[in-house]
Amino acid sequence: MSDKPDFLICALADVEFVAQGSKFDRFCSRCHKAVALAPSGQRLLKQQPELLILCFPCYLQDKEARAEEVQLSSNPQEIAAEIKSAVPNLRRNRN
Repeated sequence: MSDKPDFLICALADVEFVAQGSKFDRFCSRCHKAVALAPSGQRLLKQQPELLILCFPCYLQDKEARAEEVQLSSNPQEIAAEIKSAVPNLRRNRN
């Protein structure tokens, strides 16, 4: 086990489409922008509340995080089902 924190990588909350059931009440640990947390990520955070949330743009800028092995938040079939359940993000066009 590493002393470095593990991250849950999430899309920013203003993406065009989100998995059905996504929540928007969490924030990136670096830039503090709201993120879209898919159901698989919600379950993973319940199991591992010590995970730090990192939005995708911050992940791309973090060479240390990018050097780590990327693991899926759930099994591939569940993630595929979330992708297929994608709906327009109604939060995106709110004032």
